[in-house]
Amino acid sequence: MNWEAIGAIGEVLGAAGVIGTLAYLAFQIRQNSESVRLNAGQTILTSLHEALLSAAATPQQARVVILGQTDFDSLPDDEKIQFLVWIFSWFRVLETAHLYQKRGILDSEIWTGHVVHLRQVMKSSAIQSWWEIRKIFFSESFQAFVDEAALAESSLLNPREMIESIRT
Repeated sequence: MNWEAIGAIGEVLGAAGVIGTLAYLAFQIRQNSESVRLNAGQTILTSLHEALLSAAATPQQARVVILGQTDFDSLPDDEKIQFLVWIFSWFRVLETAHLYQKRGILDSEIWTGHVVHLRQVMKSSAIQSWWEIRKIFFSESFQAFVDEAALAESSLLNPREMIESIRT
């Protein structure tokens, strides 16, 4: 065997090594992308969970959130503001979740439950009024999504009916 043959074998082995390295890097990038996607999905779900938990953090906060949806006018001004800030925050987190779902980051099965919750919340006349005034602060695609959810026919109870059904 001469030096040219040995050199050719070396080049083939080097090329095979490069191809193997590239395949390994592609696998690692794909695996990392999936991990990032799952982390992003978990982060938004945690944010949604925390927003909902904050509604019941104290009896006073729970009262504000319930009355804000069922009898907004009965709230004093400071509690109206408290409710409006809470609902704005919840919608902002929901907007991010909507974006993540559109990009395939948030699982459709999990997203469906949040859509149903939104449809129920949008049955509140106070939230409908708030949305009409404040929707300009949200992305156009989210505006269209919420508007569609608000119009969706469903057998869901409005917030007041839901509370009454629990009491009985």
